[in-house]
Amino acid sequence: MPNSSWSREIGAVFRKEMLAEWRGRAALATGGLFALVVTVATSFVFYWIAVLFSGLLVLPRTFLAEDEGGTLDFLRLLCRPHAVWWGKVAFNFLQGLALSATTLALFLVLVGPRVANPAMLALTVLGGTGAIVGTVTLCGAIATGATGRATLAATIAVPLLLGVIQQAAACIKSAFPAGIARTAWAGAIGATAYTICATG
Repeated sequence: MPNSSWSREIGAVFRKEMLAEWRGRAALATGGLFALVVTVATSFVFYWIAVLFSGLLVLPRTFLAEDEGGTLDFLRLLCRPHAVWWGKVAFNFLQGLALSATTLALFLVLVGPRVANPAMLALTVLGGTGAIVGTVTLCGAIATGATGRATLAATIAVPLLLGVIQQAAACIKSAFPAGIARTAWAGAIGATAYTICATG
């Protein structure tokens, strides 16, 4: 372990997560189906609610599956704690971005609104997704070892993310012609700053 570098350890954890998800494909399918149902059944205002609940179904699994499989201690022996954390966050960000982008694409195709401010939309999706990913991943790590781990992770994460969801919803609304606002940039930057704080 002294010869291994931090970036290689992060890469190894990320590859392990990618392979595990590729073999099972349960997380993205479950989260994607939920996001599709919510997006089709509701209006665009609930986009972030759909992304949040999809994330609550999918994202804590990176730590919870290790705990349930009894491999978390083994992973801790192979890699430093920071490498485990950042490898799982990187993988979850990729998953979260896939869920967010898929949900957004479905909405744009099904509802067909014109995007007035693509930069605002992109920054809001990246920042909001990052905030959800960082917070839910952290809550999954906290819930490791507890009874009812998935429920506990969601119960901890939702109150922490309510303010971010409110700001992200206002920002995303302003990316469309009817809702352009100058203060939306502050909210989008705030969601991005929350991401940095949540992931460490």
